[in-house]
Amino acid sequence: MKEVLTLAPYRQRAKQLRQDADKAADSSEEHARELREMQHRAHDAADRVKQVQASQKKTRNVEVSFLITELDTGLTLAAVGLGAHDAQTVARNRQKARAAYDSVLHFIDRVPLTQEESREVSAKLASLKERLELLDEAKKATEIYGSTRTMTLLCAM
Repeated sequence: MKEVLTLAPYRQRAKQLRQDADKAADSSEEHARELREMQHRAHDAADRVKQVQASQKKTRNVEVSFLITELDTGLTLAAVGLGAHDAQTVARNRQKARAAYDSVLHFIDRVPLTQEESREVSAKLASLKERLELLDEAKKATEIYGSTRTMTLLCAM
């Protein structure tokens, strides 16, 4: 019986060590699960970041396209106005071309442009401004002289 008594503390210690090992294994498994979950969340977050970046790129492209389309529309309207032979057509197209010009001026600072896009937008904006000034001169001539012939001569300058 003495032999049994002397082994009892070792058995108790072994039991405690097994329990501690089981706890450590459970803890390790829990940490591994948490790590996998965090990796999954990080992967999802990276995917969302890529989606946001793609969306931002599409949005920027749409914004740039809007500016250029608005300028092209304004230039077309101004050209129609400059080629018109009646005061109402000139006034209507001048007003719409001016609205396009104002719209571009309103949004241009909100759109990040590349150097090439900036050059294109600036050139078209300057051209539209020049045509609007010609339309203003044509309008004044029509008001003063009441003749579309005078306006046509001014536009040919």
